[in-house]
Amino acid sequence: MPVARACQARMRSLGWQAHIMIDPTEWTTPPDDVVFGYYSTHGKGMYGNACAKAIMDGMIANSQAGEVIMKMDCDIWLSQECADWLAEAGQAKAMRVMYNGKTQAWGGIWSATREHVEAARTAADTIDRCNCAESWLNMRALYLVPPSIKVKAYHVTQWQEVDERGYCATLPINLRHDREAQGLKLFDTAP
Repeated sequence: MPVARACQARMRSLGWQAHIMIDPTEWTTPPDDVVFGYYSTHGKGMYGNACAKAIMDGMIANSQAGEVIMKMDCDIWLSQECADWLAEAGQAKAMRVMYNGKTQAWGGIWSATREHVEAARTAADTIDRCNCAESWLNMRALYLVPPSIKVKAYHVTQWQEVDERGYCATLPINLRHDREAQGLKLFDTAP
């Protein structure tokens, strides 16, 4: 939650109405100032069709018609330029990341109009059942709805303390230790 709060503060400073989505079934007492989505996989990671569809359901339920809405992991830092590009109305948008030696479209962050997300949510019901990452499944659903998602040529930086944040930065995908401490450092831009 501390990293999510730091991300939320960053997004609000960039002009977004940022909300943290949680599954209230995972909390004895849910924190204040959050929105709900019922995506829990009960400790099995963010995988599977039900999880992906529940995330889209939560986004739709907590947005208004005509809005550009964004899904992003809480360990993502955006530049103003990137935040502005993602906020532009039009087709759904995502970026690329280098993973396992190849550049690929990445579902850790994407934006679309609420109407596009609603159509993608309907399309998600046609995707064969799999235990794929929710981020991949959401990207797949967005690809199924014309106009297809636009993937920016910019690469997401898998940030470490010695790196510049650049256009968009996230913690290394395979970082397993000190994730909270590193996440807080990602958002600490004080000299």
